[in-house]
Amino acid sequence: MEMVTRAKRRTGQNLPAVSVAQRSAAALCALPLPEDFFNFWALCTSMNPQSPHEALLPVLGLELVGPFDLLRGRHKGFAVVTTCAEEEPIENAPNLDLHWRFYYDPPEFQTVAKGDAESQLHLGYYRDTPNELPVLVGLSSAQSGCSISVLGDNLFCAIRLLLLRQKREGRIKDRTKAEELERKLSQIGTELGYSTDQKSKSLKARDRKVVSRTFHGAGIVVPVDAQGVGYRELPESNASLQRMLAAIVKSEDDAARLQAFSPLVELSSLVEFANDEGDPGMGLELGLDLFLHGSEREAEEGERQEHQLRGESSTPSSCRQKLCMWSAHVDRGRSLDLKRTESCGPRKYLHKMSARFLNMAYSLLGRVRFGRIITAHLVTRLSSPTDQFADRRSK
Repeated sequence: MEMVTRAKRRTGQNLPAVSVAQRSAAALCALPLPEDFFNFWALCTSMNPQSPHEALLPVLGLELVGPFDLLRGRHKGFAVVTTCAEEEPIENAPNLDLHWRFYYDPPEFQTVAKGDAESQLHLGYYRDTPNELPVLVGLSSAQSGCSISVLGDNLFCAIRLLLLRQKREGRIKDRTKAEELERKLSQIGTELGYSTDQKSKSLKARDRKVVSRTFHGAGIVVPVDAQGVGYRELPESNASLQRMLAAIVKSEDDAARLQAFSPLVELSSLVEFANDEGDPGMGLELGLDLFLHGSEREAEEGERQEHQLRGESSTPSSCRQKLCMWSAHVDRGRSLDLKRTESCGPRKYLHKMSARFLNMAYSLLGRVRFGRIITAHLVTRLSSPTDQFADRRSK
């Protein structure tokens, strides 16, 4: 008989079992998952035994994806990979680190539920370090930008808060089903001991450790000692940095672009000094802000239209190859050459600077897995997320 691990119960709540095989499958993503992940799947299984991943569709229009796809066995027949593997990647293998990774998702974010394709709304776990449990559940809408709204520290709380938000906005069609879902989330979540507060004690404690909110708003945490070593502030506000990056992206020609890059090159020098003096948090902040810069999608569309006018392919293969070369260039610790990379355009250039800062910061912080995720994401960064199991042949 197959051994099973039952959802934690405090008052005899009869949730279905999550099997050992399912837990082993979830471990394939090589990122630690909290118990609320498995308990929430058990709740959805009780609501829709045939298709637990669709249990939230009737009320919230959400489908459980990401690591939940492993619980429902979508990986079977595939040789799945992650960026933590040292060996050469398997051709055409689904990469779990890129599975439902949206345009603005930083490496710290792991999608677990998605909404409609138009808004690209999605929920995910957010980790400060790759080898620890998530610290929060965030909500993001990629079509609206890079912002991540904090919805508590567990899925029961996050889904309930999203439900209440949609009720206030008048977006709930079936109020009876909505009230039943709200009751289950509140009752079972409380019985299982999960916080129902948007700002739980653990999140309040984390807030005291956040050194910068960054463009996405969820914040970053880095070790800072009693002397303040570990992080130093950027000499630019978020608003001024946004203006600086917008000037680069919207430059009309190479000469104007090089001039617009000058302030960013100065910041690059400050980051190098900070890294040398034990403050990797500065490079982490700047690297993430470059990655999250909101005008990049406009530049992507502009580049695509320019290619079409020239009768050229709009596929990112050439830039993809250059970015791979750049990643190796970064690994060797060499400095950036402005003129060598002009041909990739401002958006790809910001990608390269972001890769440079982030790979170094994650390396210094012992978060190498995040560096590998950002490198893989930048190589294949698209406006629409990718379902890694769709249109692929199983082994």
